[in-house]
Amino acid sequence: MVTTDGFTVQPLEFPGGNIGSLAVHGTVNDLAVSGAVPRYLTLSVFLEEGLEIAVLRRVVQGLAGAARDSHVAVVAGDTKVVGRGDCDGIYLAATGVGFRPRGVASGSPTSAPAIVFW
Repeated sequence: MVTTDGFTVQPLEFPGGNIGSLAVHGTVNDLAVSGAVPRYLTLSVFLEEGLEIAVLRRVVQGLAGAARDSHVAVVAGDTKVVGRGDCDGIYLAATGVGFRPRGVASGSPTSAPAIVFW
């Protein structure tokens, strides 16, 4: 099963996490509610010119911690830098891949935007 989602939140950091941990947990959740066991993520990162390195480090640490806790691997990605003022610091787009165990019914079509490949 496959799902993809974009993350454009403000503030970038909030009680309990940041945009990085949100991207992992949101993508993993979309797979899980569809009956899949999440395994792999890809990540596209859009960074605004001038973003503080300390903020970027915390976002990456949040993302890495969430991936470890969720037992998923980030297997591919891409980074683009956009001009100052063209985004709110950082935008993320994550794609998740998971496998539905035999005998487990998939979630309802409205439960998550995951796609089932037969």
